[in-house]
Parts: sequence; structure tokens; C-alpha cells
Amino acid sequence: MKAMKALTLPSSKWDSVVGNSDYISQEKLDGYRGLLCVNNFDIRLFSTQGINRIKQIPYIARSIKSSPILPYTVLDGEIYCKGMTSAEISGLMHRKDIIEANLQLEYHIFDILSFSGVVQSTSSFTHRNKVLQENVKPLISSPFVKFLETRKDHVTHFQEVLDDGGEGIMLKNIHSLYYEGKRPANCWYKIKKQDTWDVKIIGFTSGEGKYDGLIGSFIYELQDENGLLYEGSCSGMNDIIRRDMTFSPHLWLGEIVEIEGMELTKDGVIRHPRFIRIRHK
Repeated sequence: MKAMKALTLPSSKWDSVVGNSDYISQEKLDGYRGLLCVNNFDIRLFSTQGINRIKQIPYIARSIKSSPILPYTVLDGEIYCKGMTSAEISGLMHRKDIIEANLQLEYHIFDILSFSGVVQSTSSFTHRNKVLQENVKPLISSPFVKFLETRKDHVTHFQEVLDDGGEGIMLKNIHSLYYEGKRPANCWYKIKKQDTWDVKIIGFTSGEGKYDGLIGSFIYELQDENGLLYEGSCSGMNDIIRRDMTFSPHLWLGEIVEIEGMELTKDGVIRHPRFIRIRHK
């Protein structure tokens, strides 16, 4: 029994996957992957290497044991603690002793392989998620066990995760089965913060909605390693900087700022760029 794996979303599939209603998004947690197996006798948490690490998460184990969850249930999730890196969490999961930091760990559930002895991996993600939400979630009441939400607004979700200090999102095909130990195409894709670029501000666009009367975004110029120049627009500024750009645009024109995005395409387009900080001001 092994966990299913995800592919990094290639640029050739961006337009066909991002925003596609056949895919939902979930936050990609930077933690420690584990399959939680419940049977009649005990509970085990198997790492990607197949090692039982349940002793390293006593509060989580106690929460599951005290719940009326039925035996022969296998859940897929991530051991996680906001503010800790995956290396720090992995270190805690490999310790022989338990320290206070282990008691801060949570188990975030995002899929199910079987429920009460009934195999779920051969059903669609939509069905599996319904089983999680309607059959498993009501049985577990614990601050140490969470269930990842699913979203359809992929780009907004991605930006919110980054704004909150997260790593990225997973895009999952709602029709896909669960392929144990495999990394199949057209099923799960991961999108993470990829890179940053220094760009020059050369103009602005007008804001709309809540930004009516203010700058909506700035137009930037990007020079690649071959000296070619590309233009794009970027937002994501806080309200203080947005107002400063609005009422003192002359102070910003020509300034160098750092922006981040999902990727730089071969056409010089930064996908979903957002403002990070001022370089020279």
C-alpha cells in the first residue's frame, strides 16, 4: 500500500487545467506524508517508505482511537504544523523520543483509500471526497485532525495560500481514481511558488470595484537573459503602496521591484504575477 503521487503542472497544460471545472484545488501542505490505517487492533501511520510512525504523533493517535471510526479504513493525509518546515516536521517524525514540538503536529486528511473495508480507490475523487465529508468527518472531533477544503477558484486560492505563507496548491481531477504508488498523468498536479523576477515599472492601469479611483496594477518591463524585453501587468500591492502609486506615480515610474509568479513562459509572460517588494526606492 503506497500513496499516490502528483506531477508538477507543465506549461503545456496550464490553459487546459487551471480554471478547468474538471479540477478542484486543495492547499499543498509542506509537511510529512502519511497513510493512516485503522483496523480492529490498532492504528498505524505509514510513511512513504512504508515505516509505521504512529508513536511520534500520540495526540493524533489518541484522537483517532477515541473516535467511532470504523475499522479497515485507510486515509491519506499530511502531518503538518503551520510555521514549521517539512524538514523540521520530518525530524520530529524520525525522533525516537517525543518532545513538546511533537504535540503541536496535526493530521490533515485529503483522500481516502478504503472505508469500513469497502475499497474507495477505484472510485472517482468526487465520490471519495463525499465519503470523507459525509461518513468520516462527522466521526472525528479533534483539534489535531483536519480535513482539507476543496475549491474551484484555482488562481484566487493559489494567491491566498501564498499570501498566508503557504507553499502552493494541488489541482485534482474530480473524475480520477486513486492509483496507489503511481504518478499518473491528468490526475493530480502541484503548483508551487516557482521564482521571482526584478522588473521595471513603466506604467499603471486604473482600478475597478474596491480599487475604483486607485491604481489597479502596474505595467512592468522585464529583460530576459538574452536581453529581450517583455511587458506585463502585476498587482498584489498592499493598500499603502497602492495609494502611494496612485497619488505619486512619478516616484514609481522607472523603479525596480521584485515580483513572483508561477512561471515565466517562452513568450516572456509571468503567469499570475504578484508584487513582493521594492528593490530600489
